Amino acid sequence: MIAWICQVVQVTSKANRSPTREDLGKAIRSVRKDKRLSPRKLAERSGLHQTYVAGLESGSRNPTWTVLGTVCEALDVSLIELVEQAEGHARG
Repeated sequence: MIAWICQVVQVTSKANRSPTREDLGKAIRSVRKDKRLSPRKLAERSGLHQTYVAGLESGSRNPTWTVLGTVCEALDVSLIELVEQAEGHARG
């Protein structure tokens, strides 16, 4: 687990500015849409409440590493890929 977090930190440190919760939310929404999943389906797959998923996507939630891992599993994407996409949103 620690090695996994270190990889994410290394990826994040390469950005011009650190991704915000809003950037992370945009990345989650983008991946979800690319996978053609509704917010409801993502909530079902992740075991999270649909309003919590909406909060993640809007950037109003501050997810734990565990929640991010759960969301990534539900989206069938690695955390590193999700962080890289959030960095893309951070760069504009």
